[in-house]
Amino acid sequence: MSIYHLRGERTNRINPIGIQAIRVEVMNLGNRDFELLLEGFVRGKKVTQLIQRIPAGSPEPPIIRLKDIATNGRPFYLKLTTNRFTGDNARFMIYARKNGKNVNMFTNVQLLKEPESGPYLP
Repeated sequence: MSIYHLRGERTNRINPIGIQAIRVEVMNLGNRDFELLLEGFVRGKKVTQLIQRIPAGSPEPPIIRLKDIATNGRPFYLKLTTNRFTGDNARFMIYARKNGKNVNMFTNVQLLKEPESGPYLP
C-alpha cells in the first residue's frame, strides 16, 4: 500500500482559514488499475470515500474527481491509501476551494508519504 497524508491546521503550513472545501482528484499514470481509499477528519466528523477502480490510462489517463469535502475554514486531516506498493503512478491534485473557485492546489510533492518502515502518527 502507498499512504499519503495532508493536514490543514492553523499552526501548520496549510492554514484552513479561508478554505471552504477540499476537492481531491487522482490520475493513474501506470499501466495497472488500482483502488483508492480516502479517510479523514473534517469538522470533527469522519470522512470516508472509496474508489474501487482508478483505471490505467494510455495515452491519456482519466482524471477521477471525488466529491467535494466541506471544511468551512476548520482544521482537516486527509489520508489517501492506494492498494499499490509503489505510489509512483498515482498523481494527486488536492484543491483548496473558496466560493466555488480553486484558491490553492497541493500535489504529491506537498503530501506526506508514509515511510515503508512504519506508519505516520497524526
